[in-house]
Amino acid sequence: MFTPFELRAVVEEYLEWLDTYRTPNEDKPTTADVLARCLSLPGASAGECNFDTAFTPRPLVERVPARADWPEAAKNPLP
Repeated sequence: MFTPFELRAVVEEYLEWLDTYRTPNEDKPTTADVLARCLSLPGASAGECNFDTAFTPRPLVERVPARADWPEAAKNPLP
């Protein structure tokens, strides 16, 4: 379960990254970036901001199998 500080840090970091979408040389936020943001929040502490900065998830394409009916499934069913 995430603390309120962790949730806020993740959402703020994500929204800030979205604002820079398609900006040249803009890097995706890392776990260390989210941890730093969390620790910078008023009232936050290391106990409230417990991110594993060594964690790197496998790419989504490796974790979620492709759909057999893609791209047909992505079409809008509405006329």
